[in-house]
Amino acid sequence: MMKTSGRPVRIATAIALLWGCLVPLGSALQPAYAASGGATIDVSDTSVTSGTGWTFSGGVFTITGSDEVTVIGETTVNRLVIASGSTATVTLDGARIETSLAPIEVAGATLTLRLMGTNTLTGGSRPAIHVPVGASLTITSAAGEGATDGTLNATAQGSYDAAIGGGNGISGSYQVADSAGAIMIEGGTINAVSGQFGAAIGGGDQGSGGTILISGGDVYARSQFSTGAAIGCAAATQSGVPPTAVTITGGSVVAENPAGAAIGRYGGTNTSIEIAGGTVEVRGGSGIDAAGTEIGGSGTLVIAPGVNQAIREGQTVTNNGNLINNGTVTNNGTLTNNGVVEGDVANNGTIDGDNAADVAEVPEPPAPANFQAENKPASDAVLLSWDAVENAANYQISASEYNGGAWFNVGDVTSYTLGSWQLAFVQENTLKVRAVVAGKYGVAASATTTPHRRPEWPRNLSVVANDASGVTLTWEPGSDGGSAITHYEYSVNMPIAAGFRTAPGTNATTTSLTIPIDDLVVGMSNNRIYLHAVNEYGSGDDGYVIVDVADNGAALVVTNVAREGNLLFVAFNREVADAQHQNNRGVVTIDGGAAVDWAYYRYTNVVAYQLSGLVAGQTYQVTVSDWESILDRPQEGQTDFDLTVDWKVTPSQVDFSATYGYVTLATANVVFANEFLPDYYTTTLVGTDAAVFEITSGALTDEYVDLHAVRTIKIRPVAGLAYRAEPYTASLRFMGPNGSVLDVPLSFTVASDAPDVGTGGSLTEPWMALLGLLTVVTGAGVLARVRRSDS
Repeated sequence: MMKTSGRPVRIATAIALLWGCLVPLGSALQPAYAASGGATIDVSDTSVTSGTGWTFSGGVFTITGSDEVTVIGETTVNRLVIASGSTATVTLDGARIETSLAPIEVAGATLTLRLMGTNTLTGGSRPAIHVPVGASLTITSAAGEGATDGTLNATAQGSYDAAIGGGNGISGSYQVADSAGAIMIEGGTINAVSGQFGAAIGGGDQGSGGTILISGGDVYARSQFSTGAAIGCAAATQSGVPPTAVTITGGSVVAENPAGAAIGRYGGTNTSIEIAGGTVEVRGGSGIDAAGTEIGGSGTLVIAPGVNQAIREGQTVTNNGNLINNGTVTNNGTLTNNGVVEGDVANNGTIDGDNAADVAEVPEPPAPANFQAENKPASDAVLLSWDAVENAANYQISASEYNGGAWFNVGDVTSYTLGSWQLAFVQENTLKVRAVVAGKYGVAASATTTPHRRPEWPRNLSVVANDASGVTLTWEPGSDGGSAITHYEYSVNMPIAAGFRTAPGTNATTTSLTIPIDDLVVGMSNNRIYLHAVNEYGSGDDGYVIVDVADNGAALVVTNVAREGNLLFVAFNREVADAQHQNNRGVVTIDGGAAVDWAYYRYTNVVAYQLSGLVAGQTYQVTVSDWESILDRPQEGQTDFDLTVDWKVTPSQVDFSATYGYVTLATANVVFANEFLPDYYTTTLVGTDAAVFEITSGALTDEYVDLHAVRTIKIRPVAGLAYRAEPYTASLRFMGPNGSVLDVPLSFTVASDAPDVGTGGSLTEPWMALLGLLTVVTGAGVLARVRRSDS
């Protein structure tokens, strides 16, 4: 749908201007013209150390005069520096400078850069052209202002640099703002690509973009990551930096950012954008982003397909020219239209101006049907659910007691769980959900609920007695969360669920408890005792006290030794470890070998040792001795026992995805004999026909075993080989410590109705068409049979 104000839009002209940015570098013949005179610097020639208006020393050509200098040649070690305070004119004539620092440094100087031929500037750890605050750079064509002749390819390879503008701003080990100075582009063809966090044209990391004026030429600017605008501010802009002003009065500009702003700001810096003339196209990411944006009468802003252009709340975009929307425009602020807007606008804010009525708006989506709110007291949560709305790309939720009822995105889902921090318990909450279609906020569906929750922490928890029998606590009950307290639980030096014990005889009216001395760490000056209440919905928040416990003189004795997997657990008659005392240690000796210190400690009377490097199937003699208590007092005693180790791995699930060619090993369900884990394992593809397949990613090499992760191994046919409707076999080989090997058989079978690739054919793009007709077989039978889809 398109509405206009009656003024014709020159679409063909706009598109023609945009295509000027897309012509491959070097595809157009350059006219024959020359520099207007002056000295010439060949950056590859270091035999001459000075000339008219320049000197050379230590890899730096320093330009000190105001006469025009022409730069030619190629170098990877030398660079140009415009002397501070100088006003210089430099013509780049087919030059190529690639250095670890900025190929051209303009700090404290004024530089006019004229372009002839194709020129390449690449900065390793600095910008291609460093233009900090206080510096001024003008780029133009040697053929005259506004001409597109002469090319500059400027690239910043450092993580924090602009291609043209501010640098990484590192001072010692601290990242500081490096804002840009004044950057004017009057002609030529400019291709600027930034580092990770810098703008392509504008600020370095944490710096503002300074003053950017584009009046002619073809400009292509790309930010490598979302955290820096293509033209404007860089990532994590610090407070107090100068404002950023981007003004475009002519030429053709393409600004591209894969996820963030193409032109404007990142972070909180004060930024303005004015497109007074020329044609500007924003690609990828979020388009333009500034506190204020104005499109002038002869200016054209093109929103490319796939761009989600948002006018944020509090922002104003004034269009006196042409706004061409080929992507998505969402107005949450103010769109003042005095010009022409092509394409629908999702209006959630205000549209005004002389031609406000000409703006076509996206229809308002309906309210999601069957909206329900279900209490989940055991987790202090409320589960929301609703029916899907057609074409909804996202849903938003509002909770009356969370952030003032502000809306927040939850994604393309039809259910969402609100956590305790988003709800007010034991009082009514108003909950809402709405769909977002093409950027337009829909009608809200509402529900109310009064959640109950687990109890609050015990108030005024304190110690009233501490003697040989134990420690006695008192408290005042907190809120019961809307359900009566059933009992209390306590833990000593271990504030996790597994460490809590039920306090016998406690109930809703209990306000005191004695912790037995056997449950405490004697001789310790900072036992931490945790206490919480329990109701029908679960355990409440913890209160705690810190208390000294006198040493009752009991000797430390080993009471049990056991192994679980590759951990050895040694149990003592009382607690030996706590968060504050890390010197509790013992010695484990295996068959007279090297001693093994504590791998880590627990807050109970059980200490764990890490076992490694043992050979499968072998029995070892293990001795535990020389342990120490928290008093740093050696204890006597020794415990001997035998340990037999073995391991094997049996994947319980091997799935195959024809769409992507994945083989997935569900290691979360791997069975290890005797629960003993290997330290490391590697994965390779072996077997009769393994040569016709390859592992492209996910192969495990010296990777630590994780029983809780799902391993995904990507396998595909080798490109360039011929494939027929016949079986192919291979195995995934898992290699454990000390040469242990396990092969998991896989059979890749091309279905009988598969197209014959041919003996002379080659498997190129898309190879997934063949994989769509494969069957994966293991020893347990066919686990996946996936047909190729027409899509």
